Amino acid sequence: MGRTMEELGVQMIPGYSPQARGRSERWNCTWQGRLVAELRLAGITDLAGANRYIATKFLPGMNRQFAKAPADPGSAFVDAYGADLDRIFAIRHNGRVVANDNTVRVNNLTLQLEKSRFRDHFAKCQVDVFEHLDGTYAVVWKKRLIGRDDPQGGAMINPGGQPPDPRSLPFSGPGKRSKMGKGKRSASPSSPDIPPALGSLSSVALSSGETSTR
Repeated sequence: MGRTMEELGVQMIPGYSPQARGRSERWNCTWQGRLVAELRLAGITDLAGANRYIATKFLPGMNRQFAKAPADPGSAFVDAYGADLDRIFAIRHNGRVVANDNTVRVNNLTLQLEKSRFRDHFAKCQVDVFEHLDGTYAVVWKKRLIGRDDPQGGAMINPGGQPPDPRSLPFSGPGKRSKMGKGKRSASPSSPDIPPALGSLSSVALSSGETSTR
C-alpha cells in the first residue's frame, strides 16, 4: 500500500496516537452500540432487514442530525495523468530466479518463459513478476516484458515468443518521468468514476443528495 501511494504521489499521514483514531473509534462505537439497540427495538433479526433499515432509516437520520456542508465544495480527486495504473496496482513478486528449465514459480504456478529477442533463455536470471488485478501475470527482466500469462499460468505471449519493443512498454521505475516535453503537461483524460466507500456515512449522504460529513 505504501509503495502504491508513493507512485501515485499520495502522501500518507499515519496516526500513531489513540487521539488520531478517535473519530473513527467513536463512529465504530455508534455502529456497535446505537445501531444494535435500534435493530433490537425494531425487531430485526435477519441480514436483509438490517441492510434495509440502515439504508432507509438509520443513515438518513444520522445524516440529518450530524451532516455538515464541507468548507471546500471542490473534489479532492485528481487525474492520474497517464500513470500506468495496471502496473502500479499490481502485486509484485520481485527477484524471482528463473529455473534451469526456463520457468519461474509464483503462487504455486509455473510460468514458462519462451525464447525472446533478448536471450535464448533466462535460466538463473532474476525477474520480477507482476500479478495484475485481473489475475494475469507479466514477467519482466531488466524492465523488458518477456512473458504474459493467464491466471492459470498459460502463456499469452505473441507468436514466436517475440515480445513487443521494450521501449513501448510502461514498465519504468517508480517516480521516473520522461525528459521529453519537460515542463509540459498533456491534456489529461477525464477522471474515471470512483465507487463510493461501502458503508461509509459520507458516501450515503452524497448518494442521497445530502451534504457530506466532515
